[in-house]
Formats: sequence, structure tokens, C-alpha cells
Amino acid sequence: MKRTEKIMGHMHTASPAFEPIAYKRVSLQEAIEAMKDKRPAFEKNWTRLRLPALPEPLLSTTSAWLAELPREVRPLVLAQRYARIVNKLAHLWRIPVQFQDYLTDLLLVRRGDSIRQGFPPPVARELAALGAYYDALHRAKADVLQFDLK
Repeated sequence: MKRTEKIMGHMHTASPAFEPIAYKRVSLQEAIEAMKDKRPAFEKNWTRLRLPALPEPLLSTTSAWLAELPREVRPLVLAQRYARIVNKLAHLWRIPVQFQDYLTDLLLVRRGDSIRQGFPPPVARELAALGAYYDALHRAKADVLQFDLK
């Protein structure tokens, strides 16, 4: 025989085969402490905590942006391995502060208290070359702007 009971303002039908789960009543602070992972951040298995990024194709706008760059600073290895990153770089290209912040975050190996591997050397070199080119380009634009103001 099924029984009906009111739980949190809603009527629920319970089957006699299912009994309520027994639990120990604890304080909020005890519950928070129990939920904390006591391991240092670098020991956590991040692969379980974050879903892998789905492969993202290189966008046509990104391909056009790559074609506009001087050959020696085109991040082609990066585009082959990490299309989503190149897509974002292309998107941020005309927003200097955001582009530089994103590029800095890519080049620095930091993630809270944990340690991440970083990029393979060819990709890191491409990012560094692109950053140097971007800095020189914007330094030249700033010089022209200052000259026009005088």
C-alpha cells in the first residue's frame, strides 16, 4: 500500500519498499568542513573536475586574421593544436587591454596554488613572437598618436 505525505508543501506518494535515508544531523560549519577537499590544489585530479573542451574549428574570421599577420609571427602550430585559443586571440586583437591580459594568462603558468604544464615549446615561442609583434605594433601606434597631438 502506498502512502501519501506532504513534504515541503507538495504531496508525494511513497512506496513502502523505499524507506527514508537515515542521516546524522550536523551543524552548517561541520557540513562545510566535511565538503572541503583537504588535499593541496596541485594534488587534485583536475581531469575529473573539468570536462574536456570540445574541439573547436578554426573560424573563417580567424583564418583571415592569420593571413593578415606577417608570416614570421603567425601562430600556425597553435592554430593546429588549439584552434579555440587562436579564435579568441583573433577576436581580441582589436581590444588591446583584453588581448594583452589573455596573452599574459596564456604565457604564465599559474592556476591558483596549482601547477600546470604550460604549452609545448613551439607553441610558447609562437605566443611570445605574437606578443612581441603586438607590443611593437601598439607602441608604434601610440608614437604616431603622440606625434599627431603635438
